[in-house]
Amino acid sequence: MTIHNVWDVASLKAAYKVAQDGDRIELEPGNYVGDIKLGGRTFNSEVVITSRDPANQAIIENQLSINRASHVTVENLTISPGSSQTAFEAPRVMVALSDNVILRDLSISGQIPDATNGIDPYDPAATRGSKINGYPADLGVRIFNSDSVTLQDVEMFNLKTGFYIGGSKDVTIDGLDIHDVREGLDFFDTDNLVVQNSHFHDFRPWLVTSDPAYNSAK
Repeated sequence: MTIHNVWDVASLKAAYKVAQDGDRIELEPGNYVGDIKLGGRTFNSEVVITSRDPANQAIIENQLSINRASHVTVENLTISPGSSQTAFEAPRVMVALSDNVILRDLSISGQIPDATNGIDPYDPAATRGSKINGYPADLGVRIFNSDSVTLQDVEMFNLKTGFYIGGSKDVTIDGLDIHDVREGLDFFDTDNLVVQNSHFHDFRPWLVTSDPAYNSAK
């Protein structure tokens, strides 16, 4: 096993490119700014991407994508928007066309639009799909066409939707703490989805049914 110590986005991508079965990629404390796209590697045993110091987690600002990969574990990281304004409903974490992926001990949060980049919540033109002033706008985790994906001990907050899962199987969500989101879990064409030992609380729906402006057609 080799431990690869990394300190910025470029060194993280370089370490992933040369990692071998069983290796660890350890991120120094600090902010890693930009879209981090990791993929195209089929490992036969677990490769772990983690903070070197779990008590002082590295912060990924923007998005982390795992695409066409096998046996990758991401743990002990904070994933947040930072100062960036991503596209509406852009996922903080994307797992696509992959298998045997573990997301563990993560904190995932999103942006909250203000009046300059979000529509007024009572504007007649506002819909469920709008980017709304004062309400979370991002997607937490998207899992697409993937198998054997596990999320364990993850906190998610300030998101439009916690999860969007499609075309996948054998997905396990265990020990999730999800709060301050507009919607929790959306899924389709997914087989053997397990959600256990999790807490869904303090949601922030755009409009509740008792609100005079509520319209179920929106």
